[in-house]
Amino acid sequence: MKTKSLILGLIVGAGASAVATLLLAPKSGRELREDIADKSVNVVGMLKEVAYNANTLTEQLKTFSTDSLAAVKDVVEDIEEVVGNWNQSIEPDKQRLKDELKDLQKTVSELEKTIKR
Repeated sequence: MKTKSLILGLIVGAGASAVATLLLAPKSGRELREDIADKSVNVVGMLKEVAYNANTLTEQLKTFSTDSLAAVKDVVEDIEEVVGNWNQSIEPDKQRLKDELKDLQKTVSELEKTIKR
């Protein structure tokens, strides 16, 4: 939507400036008509070029957004895989640490009992 508004603004602005330039120039009627004919050909050519460039830009933006989305999905998948592998690799250590904490708590409890006697 913004691209269409921008293109429309460029076209209207270019046309208005061309008309204003032609009408404000001190020339005879015949010279003015010849200039208008010449300028209209130039304006039509410029408008076609602007339309082509706008279409090209739109296609490039679509391709870029599609490629970017695919790249982001790939990165997310890679991160999920790495985190999953890391979780699997630390699982034995997690259980060992839990067991050691239980043993440590048991030892602390026994020491507390010994100190209280």
